[in-house]
Amino acid sequence: MALRTKAIKQKISSVRNIRKITKAMEMVAVSKMKRAVGSVLATRGYALASVDLLVALALERKISHPLLEKGQGSRTLIVVIASNRGLCGGFNVSLAKAVSRSFEAGGGKGAVDLITIGKNAERLARKLGADVRGSFIEFSPTAGIHGIRGLRRLILDEFTGGRYEQVFVAYNNYVSTVRYESVVQPILPVTPQIVQNLAASVREAMSPVQSRSAFYESAYLFEPTETAVLEEVLPQLVATQLYQMNLESVASEQSARMVAMKNASDSAGEMISDLTLDWNHARQDGITQEISEIAAGANALAAQ
Repeated sequence: MALRTKAIKQKISSVRNIRKITKAMEMVAVSKMKRAVGSVLATRGYALASVDLLVALALERKISHPLLEKGQGSRTLIVVIASNRGLCGGFNVSLAKAVSRSFEAGGGKGAVDLITIGKNAERLARKLGADVRGSFIEFSPTAGIHGIRGLRRLILDEFTGGRYEQVFVAYNNYVSTVRYESVVQPILPVTPQIVQNLAASVREAMSPVQSRSAFYESAYLFEPTETAVLEEVLPQLVATQLYQMNLESVASEQSARMVAMKNASDSAGEMISDLTLDWNHARQDGITQEISEIAAGANALAAQ
């Protein structure tokens, strides 16, 4: 019986140590999530204003540009934004399911290529057997707009090089602290439908006041010419969307990790309560057994 109580106490000690770790990770995730969500909310207005500019510049005035037309290739390129680390619940699993569906719908191996961001995205590419055109393992989760330049250049070169017809981005869109959505969103060519979807997704995540202040009808004056402005602005607008999607993914990852660690801490607490109850029962059984043995010994001595 003593061995049983000792084993239970060791289990309780181990679970308590695990709970300390998960609680600390939860606190770290909360701090990182607050910073990530602040960045997301701060840039959504700019992202929506950039879509407004694109509407006025390219779609309403019917200016032609290679990025506004389907690529000359027959293949599809998907940029997958996942995480480097685990312990974030279903964050990578739900994204992998969405990418797998799009991968099969696009024709599978030989018809769809990937650009991966994060170790989990690279693992998914190996699992699917896809051709990886670029891998950003050490891609900073808080990369600024300048950190997106390498990714933007790779995507634009692949698209304008005549290899791909379309380019998609797969990422987790931040909705709230306890909710995110895995989406596979087209980004090239820039069509009216893509612009409408981008505007709708950003506006849906913003408050009505933010949406009204960020999206408005404006009279633009383009100098030196509309074509020259489009040539310079359009790649930057693509970078802006990539930057926003990366921020959404980072916020979703930290939110998922916070929830996962909170659930782990709660489960550890419940396990400690159950083990403590078992330990009390085992201790009580041990005391009862010892009393019985003493009483039996006393009775045996009295009988002699």
